[in-house]
Amino acid sequence: MNRFCSIFSQLLQLFSRIEFQQAVIETQAERHARGFTCWGQFVAMLFCQLGRAHSLIEITGGLRSCEGKLKHLGITAPSRSSLAYANGHRPWELAQQILRQELHRYNYRQVHSTTQEVPYFRFQKALKQSLFREFKIRPPFQSVKDIFCLRMDQTVDSYRRVSINHLQFKVHADPRTKVNLRIYPLQ
Repeated sequence: MNRFCSIFSQLLQLFSRIEFQQAVIETQAERHARGFTCWGQFVAMLFCQLGRAHSLIEITGGLRSCEGKLKHLGITAPSRSSLAYANGHRPWELAQQILRQELHRYNYRQVHSTTQEVPYFRFQKALKQSLFREFKIRPPFQSVKDIFCLRMDQTVDSYRRVSINHLQFKVHADPRTKVNLRIYPLQ
């Protein structure tokens, strides 16, 4: 028994065929179809995006190269004319509805693999836990300027000076005492 499952088929397993078929019926996308189904077009366009194909020849040639595996996906490799006709005449509302279905499924039903939470409910919980809280200056800062200042403790020398990187500052403090310096950037 072959247990290999390509990334392409794993990606297609994310899309519900039942919901896809309901969207096809609602948008009447297969109203005049003669063998080339909307599912086949969807698989071909997904293959086009993943394979970075830029022309119909690249899409159909790529699908023909893996034709044996396409039977498991429920399609056969389309001809260029069938794919071009389907791309030109099928309603765009089908793609819009499928995208909406997938966004709804991801946001409201699918459990995220790392957080083990549904994204919509996680966002609502974050809003309740004050994701957007008021800005407050916390100690040891005294003002907004303190957040961006350089703070250092230096010892005053016998000449009542403090040196930082070969710069000397005169301070009014007793020699050999520690002084807390705050250097603020200009505007």
